Amino acid sequence: MIWDGDITVHTNWGTAPTLLHPLRLTLTIGGGDSLHLYPLDSLGQADGYFPFYPDVDGAFRIDIDQRTMRTPWFGIERFFGPTTESKPMNPPTAFDVALFPNPVGTGSLNVRVHVPTATPLRLDVFDILGRKLRSFDVDLAPGTRTLSIPVAGLEPGTYMLAGRTRVGITTEMFTVSRSAASFHNP
Repeated sequence: MIWDGDITVHTNWGTAPTLLHPLRLTLTIGGGDSLHLYPLDSLGQADGYFPFYPDVDGAFRIDIDQRTMRTPWFGIERFFGPTTESKPMNPPTAFDVALFPNPVGTGSLNVRVHVPTATPLRLDVFDILGRKLRSFDVDLAPGTRTLSIPVAGLEPGTYMLAGRTRVGITTEMFTVSRSAASFHNP
C-alpha cells in the first residue's frame, strides 16, 4: 500500500475495501529522557526517526499529522538514562525543533532549530481549526539556530507550528497568552 495522505480506498487488505482517512493525533507520554518516533513503511521498516524531548513537566507531546507524514504506521521508542544521539538510524532525518517561551505573551516566539545538513526550512503557523495563518522561509546551515516568529496580531489561543525541511517534518503546539510573562532563554 502507498499512503497518499488523503482518503484512500485499497482493496488489497482482506475481503472488503479498506478506507483510510488521514488523522491528526496528539500523544502525551510520561517518563523517560528522550523518545524517538519512527514513521514505518508497509513492511514495518523505519527510514529514520524524529527525536523528542520532554516538556518542563516531564511529558512528551507528539503531534502526528498523517497528511504530512504520509504513513498510517509509526513506532515509538522511549529511552531512560543516558542516551546518545550520535547514531540515528538515518542521520539526515535528525531534525529537531524547540519552542520558547511557551506560552508566549507579546513579542516573539523563539524557535530553536537543529539540522544536520544545509537545508531550506518552511515554518507554517496554523490556528486550532487548521487554517494557515503565516509562513516563513529560511535557508539553514548545518547546526543549531534560533529564529524569532512574531506573535503580534495572533489572538490568545493554541496554535501549531509546522516545520518542513529536506531532512524531516515536525509539528509543535504553542499558546499565545497575553498574561504570559516574556523571558529570554539563551
